[in-house]
Amino acid sequence: MKSVLKVSNYSIAVHLGCSELERKKTQEVLISLRLEFSSLPKACKTDSIFDTTDYDNLCKRVAITVEAREFNTIEYLGQVLYDALCEAVAKGTKLHLTLHKVKPPIPNLKGGTFFEIG
Repeated sequence: MKSVLKVSNYSIAVHLGCSELERKKTQEVLISLRLEFSSLPKACKTDSIFDTTDYDNLCKRVAITVEAREFNTIEYLGQVLYDALCEAVAKGTKLHLTLHKVKPPIPNLKGGTFFEIG
């Protein structure tokens, strides 16, 4: 039986933008993860924290990965985060990552921008 764990809207401050001026100030990016398991996680039967995916650790990995770095594009940021997170998820788990740049510096763009990978 297939199962899914979702982590939605983990907020990080990222030095992200096309110009040096834009990257100088951090921008809020919301990170959402979708982990697809080929079978039910063991925790479904044991109710043990040791048998589940540590999504706190995944969120910390996101924060550490962007810390003290600058990114020109949301696409590159997405690939860097995807690579870092793939190292932390169990083999056979499919990772899907969504990045939402909340307030890009484009007049009248109300919904922000999104990038998905995985």
